[in-house]
Amino acid sequence: MRQARGLTLTPRGAQLLPPIQQALEQMGEAMKRVGSHPDTLRIKCPTCSMRWLLPRVIQLQNDRPELRIELTASIAHGVDFSTEHFDAAVVFGRAPDSPRRAHHLFDEILTPICTPDFFGKECGEH
Repeated sequence: MRQARGLTLTPRGAQLLPPIQQALEQMGEAMKRVGSHPDTLRIKCPTCSMRWLLPRVIQLQNDRPELRIELTASIAHGVDFSTEHFDAAVVFGRAPDSPRRAHHLFDEILTPICTPDFFGKECGEH
């Protein structure tokens, strides 16, 4: 039903939602199994790390042309291997508490940059 602040389910829609969600999840899992290639490496990476990772992925592809690489850029900074179907990931922060192997890649240096007008407006300088 359409309301001022968006849409809401009808009572019948609310009854149908759980089984439909379950069916869609099962279809998604089946598609992943059918569409999965054995020689595929699936990597998740935050968008801001792409500049570092992409040349290495290209070199890996050149060294191993038989390997299919699927690279997913994400604004999310973590990965849950139990629910996300990736073989590897680049994440921010400490290594997760899990039996998986993790390697520290580099220390991050951030430099915020803005226009003088924005700085004056946002930092109280008039």
